[in-house]
Amino acid sequence: MEKILELAKRLGREIAANPIGTRYAEASKKLDKDPDAQKLIKEYEAKAQEIAKKEREQKPVEPEEKHALQEMQTQIAEHDTIKTWMQSQVEYVNLLRKVNEAVMGVAGENTNEE
Repeated sequence: MEKILELAKRLGREIAANPIGTRYAEASKKLDKDPDAQKLIKEYEAKAQEIAKKEREQKPVEPEEKHALQEMQTQIAEHDTIKTWMQSQVEYVNLLRKVNEAVMGVAGENTNEE
């Protein structure tokens, strides 16, 4: 078990050192330090939760509320810091998916051999 955990740690360090991993880490730090981005995200999350609550309670959601949420989505999509973070997150998740597929592929090969 210790050997597997050490391999996992080594893999984690390799992923973190990969250009995709470093871009994601840098974009995350930049996002954390951007007060405008943080404000936009918090406002969007609050509005989305408000609308979701109304929908769960089967209360009417006004067109103005939906429009406000769409406007916030546009602002988020156009915000440079958030956009960079989202792009780097997609790349990072794709990298992790490929790593997982590789691990599962090898694990599947070993299972089929038994």
